[in-house]
Amino acid sequence: MDQPDHTKVPVSKDLIPVLADFINAIYQKTAQGLWHENMV
Repeated sequence: MDQPDHTKVPVSKDLIPVLADFINAIYQKTAQGLWHENMV
């Protein structure tokens, strides 16, 4: 799994929105978790 040039992977452009949604979902879950802890 040696891929020194990640920018040269043609699939990267398709993975960017997927990673963005994934990170956004995790961020929202974490934010809601912290919010819940602060409220309780």
